[in-house]
Amino acid sequence: MQKPKIVFFDYGQTLIDETSFELVKGVKAILETAVENPKNVSPKEIADFFVGMLQDVNMPTKNFEGMQYIEVPDPLMQDYLFSYFGLCPIKSSQEIEWLFWNNTKEAKPSPGITDFLAFLEGNGIRTGVISNTPITKETIARSLQKLIPGNSFDPIITSSETIFRKPHSRIFQYALRRAGLSATEAFHCGDNPMCDVEGASAAGIFPVWYKGCCTFTNNVQPGCRHLTVQNWKELQDKISGCLG
Repeated sequence: MQKPKIVFFDYGQTLIDETSFELVKGVKAILETAVENPKNVSPKEIADFFVGMLQDVNMPTKNFEGMQYIEVPDPLMQDYLFSYFGLCPIKSSQEIEWLFWNNTKEAKPSPGITDFLAFLEGNGIRTGVISNTPITKETIARSLQKLIPGNSFDPIITSSETIFRKPHSRIFQYALRRAGLSATEAFHCGDNPMCDVEGASAAGIFPVWYKGCCTFTNNVQPGCRHLTVQNWKELQDKISGCLG
């Protein structure tokens, strides 16, 4: 292992511990403040329809069962839903996305992440984000500033921006291009053994399987060389050993 020039992080269950997801609550907030609803469609009807949409676009890939390669950005799904149900937005797409994001999730920084980020910055190691999400990078950046104030993540890469989702190599290659670095100069940390670990490895990036907030209950194990850590202090100690 050598000192990385940048450490990329996944968002959910890696940088941020998302402890709940209440879809109906998020839809209700939009109906109450962000759209006109002349047909009085209920939050549950929209939420159930939205779940069906997500299932339809979540097509399995040939290499990673249950994982899809292509992302459908949130603004496109908003347009489809609003037109389908006859809803008339009275706020911008970005404002509606932020409203939905903040009302569906309970979230907090993963344990020890603030200290670990300070350690990386103190040793001249850059940080970035690579996230599978239909949410725009502007909303992810805004959420990170709210939850981890003063962070210096750059670049912040989302699949809504790149079209390709992890584990596809293109999203990792895009992140490296934006960072101006080669794959051998980067680590990627994430909770998903396939998207984050196998995906990063296939792109030539050293993968770190972070299990401190992991919610996976199956026994999927990465088949590639990687480092497994239960907390950020473990990774900090490993990198400290490379500083010389």
